[in-house]
Amino acid sequence: MEAQALPQRRPLPWRRVLLSAAALVAVALIAGALAGFVWLRGYEPLDRGNTAGSNPGDGVMVQPPVGSGGTGVFFPRYRENGSFRVQAGVRNHGRFTVSVIGVPRPDPEDPLSLVAAEVSPPTRPSYHGSPIDANHPIRLRPGDQRDITFVYRFNGRCIGGQPPRYWANPTATYLSSRTAPLRIKYARWFDKTQNFTLPFAITLVCKSGWTNPHR
Repeated sequence: MEAQALPQRRPLPWRRVLLSAAALVAVALIAGALAGFVWLRGYEPLDRGNTAGSNPGDGVMVQPPVGSGGTGVFFPRYRENGSFRVQAGVRNHGRFTVSVIGVPRPDPEDPLSLVAAEVSPPTRPSYHGSPIDANHPIRLRPGDQRDITFVYRFNGRCIGGQPPRYWANPTATYLSSRTAPLRIKYARWFDKTQNFTLPFAITLVCKSGWTNPHR
């Protein structure tokens, strides 16, 4: 009795092998590209530098006690329909050169509205400088720092004005955010708003609260 021959496996065609390998490579490349895109969209390269201050006459900057680990507070002096300026060092701690192209459109319902960002020449530091916008950006290479002046406007009314020594004994307050939104461009194609964290808080003090005519 003759033994039956075992069935022979047909060799896998090289074309199919190459197509399968190419498909795996394509999937890996697409996954890597998507991961890189997501990472770049969430990229936040701006960090606080080592300088901070406020325009003389615009309010009082109160520093925390030495060794407390606290945060300084700027108390703006209220002027109806007025504005005030604060300044902070902005540092690029990322790996790409960043262009700062200004601030987003102000929100009319925000009691303390960030309306502009300005920069002064490094040789003549000042709280008044040239506006930063898409036509007049500032470029920060990795590790660079520039002092940026943030211009805020009062979008409402401090009821009853401010109490004496409003920076030392507040009776009623309106607290603004510690972040200042900056428009940035980086890595050639990316354009976004980063909420830059100021090195101090901003606290508006009023005698009897605050009213906003836009609400």
